[in-house]
Amino acid sequence: MVLVVISEITGGVGPWGALRPLIATGLAIIPFFFLGQHFNRQHSKAFDWFALQIPLLFCLLWPLIWLWSIFDAYQTAMLSVTKTYSV
Repeated sequence: MVLVVISEITGGVGPWGALRPLIATGLAIIPFFFLGQHFNRQHSKAFDWFALQIPLLFCLLWPLIWLWSIFDAYQTAMLSVTKTYSV
């Protein structure tokens, strides 16, 4: 009975599947390091964005790439959860 309740609360993806996007988003909110991408094992994307942010700091476009990295980390985590738990 407890397992059924947990399954219903977490949407059938388990506790880790439910928390993974939230953790990735929380890490992505930390500026300058792109930790959400590292958490999702997209290290090359994180390194590329880290290098790209240096020139963008001078032209005030840095907040755009930072906000996009938060969205991308959340979306990637959601897609990896759906791939893992799809039937």
